[in-house]
Amino acid sequence: MPKQPCRYGAKCFRKNPDHLQEFSHPAKAADVPTPVSKPAPAKADDQPLSATPPKATKPVSTPVVDNDSDSEEESTQSATVNDVTNINGVKPLKVFKEGEYVEEFGYKIKRTGDHYYCTCIAWKMNSRHPVNARSCKHLRLILGDAYEDARLKWKNPFGSNTTTSPQKRSTATKKRTASDDDDEDSDTTNPKKKPSSSKSKKNDDDEDTTAADRFTAKNRAKRDEIKAKQPALLLAEKYDPSKTDPTGWWVSEKLDGVRAFWDHEQQEFYSRLGNIFTAPDWFKDAMPKDLSLDGELFGGRGKFSETVSVVKTINSPHWKKVDFQIFDSPSLTKKTFEDRIEHLKQLVSNTSASHLKILAQEKVKDKDHFESKGGEGLMLRQPKSLYVGKRSTTLLKVKSFYDAEAIVIGYEAGKGRNANVTGSLKCKMQSGKEFKIGTGLSDAERKKPPVIGAIVTYRFQELTGDGVPRFPSYVGVRVDADKPCDAKVRTVTKQGDD
Repeated sequence: MPKQPCRYGAKCFRKNPDHLQEFSHPAKAADVPTPVSKPAPAKADDQPLSATPPKATKPVSTPVVDNDSDSEEESTQSATVNDVTNINGVKPLKVFKEGEYVEEFGYKIKRTGDHYYCTCIAWKMNSRHPVNARSCKHLRLILGDAYEDARLKWKNPFGSNTTTSPQKRSTATKKRTASDDDDEDSDTTNPKKKPSSSKSKKNDDDEDTTAADRFTAKNRAKRDEIKAKQPALLLAEKYDPSKTDPTGWWVSEKLDGVRAFWDHEQQEFYSRLGNIFTAPDWFKDAMPKDLSLDGELFGGRGKFSETVSVVKTINSPHWKKVDFQIFDSPSLTKKTFEDRIEHLKQLVSNTSASHLKILAQEKVKDKDHFESKGGEGLMLRQPKSLYVGKRSTTLLKVKSFYDAEAIVIGYEAGKGRNANVTGSLKCKMQSGKEFKIGTGLSDAERKKPPVIGAIVTYRFQELTGDGVPRFPSYVGVRVDADKPCDAKVRTVTKQGDD
């Protein structure tokens, strides 16, 4: 019986034996129906309003790449720091460029920076691992088992790899048919496969007990003790310009890192909730033995996800990319803020450790000077204030927001209370990059969303590493605009930036 030609032909990147047995791979792609190209955006008055968002046809597995780079420096950095195309000589079966994604097996699979993610539940539930050290069966099918093993070992060298390849699972290898070539969820197990015994299951569990598991068990009692007495840190209130004149206050950048408390008695870093950050010994050796510190583990601007991945990894070699930016000390409760900063500057000047730094503080001259600042946001400190281990108006958090315009190119159906109405708007920026807006839509707007081709205004705080808005919020339809317009996001130079 002749094999059915694969829709991708010789360009197919799937190498599993069952697929190769079921489908042929001629030099030219199979003669399959070509998806209809997207029509030009309709004008606002040509688009009928509907309570239910239009149903989108199932997308084919076509890679989408953001080719435009913001700067030569950024593209160079992606090729060096975040280069995951060759790990110790092991290359993926399919190479993803920065920001590229495919929709395969019914899920979206994308490369972002130094990691890949899949929208399947298995990837999301793998939260015990850092973001850049997670995998799933779909990533393994596309990238290959050898590559995934090398990538996970590189990003989480002392962690466990519980994401096994499809060939190693207890269920038999699935046999695929032409009707489910793009969907693996409907596959059934081999009825001839005998269920594993409880003894073999116990052996499998024993094999999964790795260094990370042993570390967790050994320190469980210590962790529970710390949680019972979470560090009393100074927490910020929101800045209200109608109540506070920032003139004379100290201003610093609000870093997009991870808040951390250095406990000089325990000689450990802890989160606000009392969880241990497993920093390597060389990182902790530079910390003071007689002074607790309040600061932030910071891996660089725009690298929040990477920083979180590193600090959640046990003794990761990637800690060398992280600084501890100090902005106060809970031990110096009787000193004013200015005196505490001077004390901390002296502390840092007496060490040769490059990862120990003081967050730069600047006194606000007037409101114009204050508004000229940028970054993820700003932090204001009241002059002559004391350190208190609770939320206080002596520390204010200022968020910077930007408005921009995008064109509506589609809809995504809602879930839960938004079932049967629009869940989010699919939009395209002036740069050509696509994103979704789900926050800010009223119930009425979800029933009758802006028409395809409409220009809408959205608000956001910062851009992700892919150059798209992070947590965008819908503002409204821009009736006086006929094309999208991106915001000019301000940046500031932080102390220690290269």
